Amino acid sequence: MLQPIASARIRWLTPDEGGRTTLPTGPVYASTARFPGEGEFFSVVLQATGTQAETLAGQSEVDLTLFAPDRLPDIVARMVPHCRLIITEGAQPVAECELLGVRMGEVCPPCAGKDPGPR
Repeated sequence: MLQPIASARIRWLTPDEGGRTTLPTGPVYASTARFPGEGEFFSVVLQATGTQAETLAGQSEVDLTLFAPDRLPDIVARMVPHCRLIITEGAQPVAECELLGVRMGEVCPPCAGKDPGPR
């Protein structure tokens, strides 16, 4: 199924700003987000891109997708360039994000084609 994939600039909040004490260590990070000044949360996935794509730590640009975008048509409609999001863990903000561009594409589960490990 085609869904929006946003190229986004991310800035991780420092611990002094209430952010994480350590940055995500893998290439994929799933969390929640909201629009600034609003209270509705929705689930997002950040995927590292570029030459340092093995980890999100230190990344300034990522791909952002939604979980179940077909159930979030109002959110999808607002995913446009220059849109800003607050990335959260629960209600706690951990990063700021600005969408740079949005394209439609196929999104595979993060572990597609990889060994998911022990079951």
